[in-house]
Amino acid sequence: MRQDFLSKKTVSVLSAGIVILLGCKSEVEQEIAISNNRPNIVLILADDYGIMDSQAYAQKFTGVEPSKMFYETLNIDRLINEGTAFSQAYPNQLCSPTQASIMTGKYAGRLDFTTAMLPRETYYNQNLTTPEGHYAHDVLGNKDNILIDKVRDVPFKDMFSEYLVVKN
Repeated sequence: MRQDFLSKKTVSVLSAGIVILLGCKSEVEQEIAISNNRPNIVLILADDYGIMDSQAYAQKFTGVEPSKMFYETLNIDRLINEGTAFSQAYPNQLCSPTQASIMTGKYAGRLDFTTAMLPRETYYNQNLTTPEGHYAHDVLGNKDNILIDKVRDVPFKDMFSEYLVVKN
């Protein structure tokens, strides 16, 4: 009778322990669950790209068969069909106002920023040595380089940054 009691007690304790352990999640599983709740957003912005430059949009607006179009944009079309595409979001004619719009969430016209940055002789390749008479700096590393007040005041930590070599 003593052996019967111990074995039932042992089985009960082991069963309870297994149930408790199965109900617990490891930290890794919890981190994976948290990271899976975040949206996966990819913003693709192309300068000088018209609505008729992808087969998906061109076919939608003109009805022309993809085989008769000049461009083949299979990967872009797949992104459009599997994701979200916007037909009422307009870039500007230049990259600087477009980037300012992305940073602030406002149209360039509301920022009074519709032209290019001041003309400067620049070199964009960080692997090249700095030419004589030039200096190197990170454009967005120093907010004093941003001339438009409405853009300068935006906290753009962890945004894009561009390395320039500018002539003195």
